[in-house]
Amino acid sequence: MSMMIKRLFFSFLILTAGSYILLGSESLQLENPYINAEAWSAVTPYLLPENHPAKKKLDEIFSSERVTLNVDSMKKAGFSLTEHQGLDCVTLLHPDLKKYVIKVYPDYMSFVTDWQKWVSRCEGAEIIRDTIQAPGYKCIFSVPHKWIYPLPAEPSPPQEPGYCRKNFILIAEKMKILDKADNRKKYIQKLRECHLDAIYSIVTELGLSDSLRAFNLPWTKDHKLAFIDTANFHDWDHIDYYMLFEFLAKPMRVYWHKLLKNEGPQYFNADKAFAEPPEMEREGEAP
Repeated sequence: MSMMIKRLFFSFLILTAGSYILLGSESLQLENPYINAEAWSAVTPYLLPENHPAKKKLDEIFSSERVTLNVDSMKKAGFSLTEHQGLDCVTLLHPDLKKYVIKVYPDYMSFVTDWQKWVSRCEGAEIIRDTIQAPGYKCIFSVPHKWIYPLPAEPSPPQEPGYCRKNFILIAEKMKILDKADNRKKYIQKLRECHLDAIYSIVTELGLSDSLRAFNLPWTKDHKLAFIDTANFHDWDHIDYYMLFEFLAKPMRVYWHKLLKNEGPQYFNADKAFAEPPEMEREGEAP
């Protein structure tokens, strides 16, 4: 289903005096005077469902304290920082939300419009998910599900310079990705021509300008490459194919250079499944 159809199907809103009813779901959101109609309309297709397993715990955590104030307040609420942190948002784990990764723009970041960032990441994830259903991609790639969680109106951040209220956070499915060292090792040892064909093809097709770094396209424990940074798509002007070189073994660098010279693989077809799955290590074999 295309993103446009999804948006039309899930985004029927009635907006009155700062409150809204989301038609077609069980969601009834109470008035939040800090969120405008534009933001509600944009985030609606990606809102965390009321019956989502994480919803009750998130309500409990974020209703008691202003958790998004700063990193200290996040740690006080039980969150810990992940190994891989972005350039601006904070990536968190919580012991009571073991299946999820939480991304937050702290209130002290005054230059960020949070809902725009989260919508971009959710939309990118759905575009990638639709594309990797193709047989030639399905056995190689995965992408996490992502949802937007609206923060309660209260408690509020301090009304003083240096703070800017954030109204949403991002909830992402936790992928079983390898740590940095093992991921780098597996890029060197296990990445093959078929992977590079697929990477080149999908990055070029979707304009995934930030997916040519090993830490944004890491290996998972089920031997797939996961698109975990989905914010930048349809961004063809900023694709730098040479970013991938530093993560490749020498033979794969030669092959990647050949792909760039020929402007893509000669025989790869995303609509055609591999006769056999790409070569991976078996269970118990060192990565």
